[in-house]
Formats: sequence, C-alpha cells, structure tokens
Amino acid sequence: AAVPPLGGAYTKDLILAAAAERGPWLAFGVLLAGAMSALYAGRLYLLAIGVRRDAANAPSPYWERAAMAALAALSLALGVLWIPGAASAAADLVGGRLARSAGWELPASLLAIALAAAAAWGLSRRDALLHLGLPQKTGDRLAEWLGIPTLATRLVVTPTLGAARALAAFDDRVVDAGVRAAGGVAAGLSRLLAWWGERSADGAVLGVARLTLGAAAVSRAADDRGVDAAIERTALGVRHAGGWARTLQSGLSHQYYVIAAVGTVLAILAAFLRR
Repeated sequence: AAVPPLGGAYTKDLILAAAAERGPWLAFGVLLAGAMSALYAGRLYLLAIGVRRDAANAPSPYWERAAMAALAALSLALGVLWIPGAASAAADLVGGRLARSAGWELPASLLAIALAAAAAWGLSRRDALLHLGLPQKTGDRLAEWLGIPTLATRLVVTPTLGAARALAAFDDRVVDAGVRAAGGVAAGLSRLLAWWGERSADGAVLGVARLTLGAAAVSRAADDRGVDAAIERTALGVRHAGGWARTLQSGLSHQYYVIAAVGTVLAILAAFLRR
C-alpha cells in the first residue's frame, strides 16, 4: 500500500517527482497508473480475502494470510526510507540520484489512492467487483483484453505458423529435393566413371598386359626357333667338324705326308689364282 509510513509510499513519491521533472503529462500518467494499481489491489484483496463473507464461504486458508503477512512485513521494512538520510544512503549504494519533491506529489498520490479505495469499496458494497458494474458484453470484451489476444493470434501467430509450415514444405520439396538430386547425380557419375574406368583404364591395362604377353610369346618363339636353333646348329657343326678332324688324327705318318702335299698344292693353286 502506497501510504505513509510504508516503503511503497516513499518510492511512489519519488517516481512521481521524477516524472514531473520530465513533464506534466507524464506525471498525470503516473497518478493514473497509481490509481488503477490501487483499484486493482483493493479489488484483488476484497475478492480473494474480503471483508464481507456469507455462510457459504469458508474462512481464508492460513497460507493466504501468511503470504499477505510476508508482503506486509516487506512493505513495513521498506518504511525505513522515511528516516532522514536513509534514502540518500540507498541512492549512494546503487549509484542513483533522488528526484527533488515539490511537495504536491504525496498529497496527489494519496488522493488517487483514496479515490481508488473508495471505488473498490463501493463496488464491493454493490457486489459488482467481478463485473465492475459494466454491461455483460462490455465486461466480456474487457475480459478478453478488447480482443487484442484474438487479433494477435490472427495477425501474428497464425501467419507465423503458416509461414513456418510453408518454409518447412519448401525445405522438404525444394531444398532437400535439390540435395537428393545432387546426391543422385553424384552417384550416377560415380557409376559412370567406374564403368569408364573398367572399360578404359582397366581395359588399357589389360591390353598392355596382353600385348606384353604376346610379345613375350613371340620373343620366346624367336628365341626357341631362331637363336637357340642357330646355337644348336653351330654346336652341331662344330661337333661334326671336330669328329671329321679327329678322323685325320690317325697317327700314320704317310697320311700326314699326303695331307701336307695336298695342302701345298692347294696353296700354290691359290697363289697362282690370285695373280
């Protein structure tokens, strides 16, 4: 409750003074907000705990009274700000500045609170705290916050959810589809390159291997039928020549004389033919 000597009254007086430094309309707005807060607090208290109860209403639970007592104790504790110098010390502690009061703020605030409390008491006496004496339709509209939640749902929530669903569908059908298509293309290219590698690179390797094997086969045939055959024939000729030469080595001197004579004749004929 923003009444002296409670802490809420001191802080409210400073808030109103700070608003008045900015302009009269801001100060009026603070007074109006204070009156509405007092009306709301009085209405809440009278509806939740109340001062008029009939036989059908049960007494307030102890925990409700304990909660109210705790809040009241805090408000009483903040009343220390009314002690001279306490508010300045608190301002220095938090690094703030206290607004200068012109003297009218506290009476104006108390007047607003008194009017709000009287309004709440009058509504309670008329059993009009729930509907505030307003017509049913007007009360329903106010209970619905003048349709602002419905308007926000239709203008903000529903379009936002629709846009989210559209973006999700776009992501599934376009973005993800593109990713899936790219993956399919990559897989197809991979299979194509694998097929080409088997038909070209691997084919070239196999072709070179076949040529090498063919060349090796030709080389082996040439070696078997050419080089080896020539070597074998040469060796065979040498063998025959050696055998024929061995037949001349008979150990008979007259045969040697005949060979020497034949050789001499052949040498003379060769010398004569050269001329």
